Amino acid sequence: MQITRRRVVVTVIVLLGASWLTTLTVLIAQQPEAGVPSPSELRTTLEQALNSKDAKALETVLDYPPSAAADFAKSYAARFTQEGARDVRVTLAPAGDAPTTATVTGVLADGRRFGYPLALKEDGGNWSVAFVPPFSP
Repeated sequence: MQITRRRVVVTVIVLLGASWLTTLTVLIAQQPEAGVPSPSELRTTLEQALNSKDAKALETVLDYPPSAAADFAKSYAARFTQEGARDVRVTLAPAGDAPTTATVTGVLADGRRFGYPLALKEDGGNWSVAFVPPFSP
């Protein structure tokens, strides 16, 4: 078998492609799981993140596709800033070790109150906020 320039180029391209796929797979596998270890920590983290409009902290508790979580958290925090949201409170229901809903309440800049429910998700001991309707099983 004769080594030609074409074979060398094809071999290099195949090796680069395989290296890229391996690197991508490792990076995806090493991404931390979203969420925190307990419902109470989830409530505290979410409440603090929304009050301080901290997108990074909000991102840690989102059950959202990892490739878009940072952008979503930034947009969410920016909207809270834009509306002048303050005095944000988060309550979990039902009470206990297995809540299914977080209710976010607060006051807007013009004094109007707001509130909405969010679904909670527990996966492998990690608790996160799922931005889907809070349907109970």
